[in-house]
Amino acid sequence: MAGLKTNTFTTKTLASELGVSPMTMWRMRRAQQLPQPIPTPRRHIRWRRSDIELWLLLDCPTTEKFEKLK
Repeated sequence: MAGLKTNTFTTKTLASELGVSPMTMWRMRRAQQLPQPIPTPRRHIRWRRSDIELWLLLDCPTTEKFEKLK
């Protein structure tokens, strides 16, 4: 994962890192194909960098499976 190291990803930055559009990100989230995001103030959505890195290492399991493996 290239770029500036932060602890979380926004939808836009995670989409860029994964090489998909933000709309595809929302589809993946709705289909339970991403780790659970963390809520932040003002209803912003973020994903923990550590969760995304682990999710990728585990070959991108579904949300439910990822939560059990985590």
